Amino acid sequence: MAKFKYWLWNWVFSYLTKPVKLDHIIKVNELGQVWMDGRLLLPNEIANLQEQVRAFNSLALKSILFNTPKSLAEDTMFKQAGSMDDLINGKNVLYTIDIQEQILQKILNAPQGNQVAIQPNPYRK
Repeated sequence: MAKFKYWLWNWVFSYLTKPVKLDHIIKVNELGQVWMDGRLLLPNEIANLQEQVRAFNSLALKSILFNTPKSLAEDTMFKQAGSMDDLINGKNVLYTIDIQEQILQKILNAPQGNQVAIQPNPYRK
């Protein structure tokens, strides 16, 4: 019975977190265009975001917002877990932090140009 309960909780968690994927938040398509919140970012917006991420990465606040909850979640999940709820809550925290870290990394790795150069058709009159 415990295995079934664990499987059920794992399935519910997977089902609930699937709507929140990295590509829904920020996406870089095959042309190198960066889309965020459903709109194409301009090159200066990308540069501003990258500068903000670099500044955020150098702050002690990043450690407080990412590393502390991650450590507490792992401690709760693997050392102090008293119930399945502790595992599920810890997994939710780790998933949320992972998505946030991936967003920051995707912004830093975004191409600078972001606009596809359209060449004029030499055969068009």
